[in-house]
This record gives sequence, structure tokens and C-alpha cells, in this order.
Amino acid sequence: MEVSKQFSNRKKKKSRRRWAAALLIAGALILAAGFLFFHPAAEKEKTAQSPLDQAPSVISEPFSKAQSAAPPVAVSVELAGFLNRLNKQNTRYGWSDIRLTDIRWEYHRKTRNHHPLMFAYYGDETNNCMLFMGGVHGDELPTVYLMFRLAHYLQENPEVVKGRCVVIAPLVNPDGYLADRPTRTNAAGVDLNRNFPTRKWHSDAHRHWATKGRKNKRYYPGSKAASEQETLFQIALIKRFKPQKILSVHSPLNFFDYDGPSADLDSFEQWMEQISREANHPLRKFGYYPGSLGNYAGNERNIFTLTLELPTSDPARGEEYFRRFQPAFLKFIGLPVVGTPPNTRLVKK
Repeated sequence: MEVSKQFSNRKKKKSRRRWAAALLIAGALILAAGFLFFHPAAEKEKTAQSPLDQAPSVISEPFSKAQSAAPPVAVSVELAGFLNRLNKQNTRYGWSDIRLTDIRWEYHRKTRNHHPLMFAYYGDETNNCMLFMGGVHGDELPTVYLMFRLAHYLQENPEVVKGRCVVIAPLVNPDGYLADRPTRTNAAGVDLNRNFPTRKWHSDAHRHWATKGRKNKRYYPGSKAASEQETLFQIALIKRFKPQKILSVHSPLNFFDYDGPSADLDSFEQWMEQISREANHPLRKFGYYPGSLGNYAGNERNIFTLTLELPTSDPARGEEYFRRFQPAFLKFIGLPVVGTPPNTRLVKK
């Protein structure tokens, strides 16, 4: 009986020791997890992630204030690698005066080939915004140069944007631009200037492509409206900045074209005629194209939308074209309008 009692006490002591050891191990694990979670190195690793690493691949809403307040993505490894690749491409074209790392770029989405869709803005984004875009078609090379040069100019001359906001998206189609042989379309073979969700896109886009475009692959409008990240990127810029004016640079058709509100069209055309004379560049009405920026922004949202078609797509003439059209850019920035879309009008002087 006594032996049995002693054996029972030993079992109880062993059991208590096992429980104590288990509690000590559990406590040590909890402390270690807490140390790893709150340790500065771990916190640094978490905050070092790009906003795009956490964002969905398709963003249909405009960029939010919270997104734009995030740390500048110009320091991210991903964007640095992209800028380095652009620098190599620019060097091929002799654009040694372009210093991409001097510009504070933002991006919140990427293309099919994982290239950042970047933009920069100058001034107060809540006040009198206008939007410049280039490289919508990847083989229209000097349009990209003009937009990079304009970004440099505005950064070096901040008085130009005093009391207003200028947004520059210099390369809307990086996949086409960075292809071994630059292409008009993006990586999916879509013409981004036929992919906007205009009102009659579903009924007109493919019919127009078949009849007037003769199903040329260069003008393919996509399987559906706004199917491409690059199109969503442009739409998001318009939604966020609510520009009163848009200028999109293309080549090589050699003209100015205008889409937008008709309420004050006469005075705007007078202004356009003056710019045309000063730049020695003809005015021309290009016509109706389903899914184009001119239809989406100009005709359907009453935003003054100007298209500049350069005379050629020769990258060696980039500097020449910038000197020639810089005065027109600055006058367009300074062109006074009142109200916000869709009720924007020119101020008559």
C-alpha cells in the first residue's frame, strides 16, 4: 500500500514537471514570435514592399489620395530597373539629355509585360489641371522624348505651373516602345487609341475596324472596351485629376486636331489657328473613331482635347520638335478656362 502511494506521488511530480516544461516552451515561443513581429528589421521588410505588390492586378477606380501619399516609388527596385532599361533605350536614340531619375514618378499599375505605367504631376492637383500624354503608340518615338523633356522643363521652371496643375504620362505604351522592334499596339496587340469605353464602342468598334481599318492588326480595338491596363491607366488619370484640358502627342500625320465642347468652339478655333500659324503646323479634323481618346474625353466628357500629330516618327528629330512645339505646350498650359468638366468653357478675352 505504501509502495503504491509512493509510486502515485512520483507520477504526479513527473506530470507536474512535464506541464511546467510545456508552459516554459510555449512562453519562449510566444516571446520569440513577438520579437520577430515587432523587431525593426521585420518592420522594415514589411514597409519596403511596393504598393503594387499588395494591389490587385486590375484597378478600375481612380488613384486615391492615400495612394499618392505613399512613399515615392522612384526609390523602389522595380521602378529603378525600369528606368534603367528606358535609359538604355533612350541612349539608342541619342537622347542623352533625358535624366529619368531626376523626376519624381508615381505608378499604381503595370502592363502585361510588368512595366510600370508611370506619371508625374506638377503644381496643385486640386486646381486647374491639364494632362499631357505621349507614347500611346509605342512606335511613335519622338512623342516620348517630347514628354520627358516637358517634364524636365516644368521641374526646372515651377513658375509655369503656379496656380494650376500639369500631369505628364510620358509613356502610355511601354510594352510597345520597349519591344525589339517598337510596335503601335501593346503586348496584347491592341491599339490603345481604339480601346476607350465610348458609348457606341460595342456596336461600332469592330465594324469600323473591319470596314475602314480593313482589319489591319495595327488598329485592332481589343476584345472588349477598356480591356487593357494602359487604357484603365489613362481613365484613372482623368478620374483622379479631372483635367480641364488634355494634349496627346502622336506621329507622323503632321497636324493639330481638336475634340471637345462646342459651346465656345469659335474662340477655341481662333486660338488654335494662332497656334497653328506660330508653329507652322496645319489644323485638320481627323474624323470619328470609336474608342479613341478624342471621343471618350473630348466629345463625351466635354474636356478640351487636343491631338498633336508630329511630322515624322524619327527619334533623331526629338529635340527639333521640342523646340518647335514648346511654345504651343506653354500656351496650352496657360489657356484660361473656367468651371470643371463637363461644363468647362474658354474664358473670352
